[in-house]
Amino acid sequence: LTTVLAPVARTQTDIDVLHYRAAIAFDLANARLNGVATLRVTDAKQDFDLHLRDLTATSVAVGTQPLTYTQSDGLLHLRLNGAPAASDTITVVIAYGGHATSEAGPSSWGGCFWGNPTFAMGVGFYAPYVSMTRHWLPSNDIPSDKATFDLTFTVPDPYVAAGSGLLQEVRHDTGWTSYRWVEAHPSATYCIMYAIDRYARITAD
Repeated sequence: LTTVLAPVARTQTDIDVLHYRAAIAFDLANARLNGVATLRVTDAKQDFDLHLRDLTATSVAVGTQPLTYTQSDGLLHLRLNGAPAASDTITVVIAYGGHATSEAGPSSWGGCFWGNPTFAMGVGFYAPYVSMTRHWLPSNDIPSDKATFDLTFTVPDPYVAAGSGLLQEVRHDTGWTSYRWVEAHPSATYCIMYAIDRYARITAD
């Protein structure tokens, strides 16, 4: 029999992420990614957390002002330089990277997988949390917090990056190609995924 775990605790919901913008480059040969994520956040307290599992944040700022932060137990702990008003919207910029992982378990289902294809699965069965976007994107990774997404995936040629939403832009740069995917409908983080392989691109008139 397969054991499926239920979430062991309710995650804090003190913030509301309105929009995610991220640029993520994939080093497929070494199974690593590096990204910069920009989150538009409201309802934040002076101290709040974002989810980020098995990846390392290298800098965090609000606008251009660096923030104090720590990481532990799959959370990125942030401390703002002052307490925002309840109606304030702040922009948090996070640089991060590392080897994106899947959930633990005898037959991992959710999280990030490297190979052909390289992809992210948004929902897990074995981890004590439901949503797996924290394995590749700093996020408020709970199903009730819905946001819009503008994500650019940069991959080595001849690979193609498929994503959630609509493909808005493709840029080429000396052996690399960037694919910009936009989801304009507010969506839960677990609905947002990517897949990278030697896909054929088909366009319709």
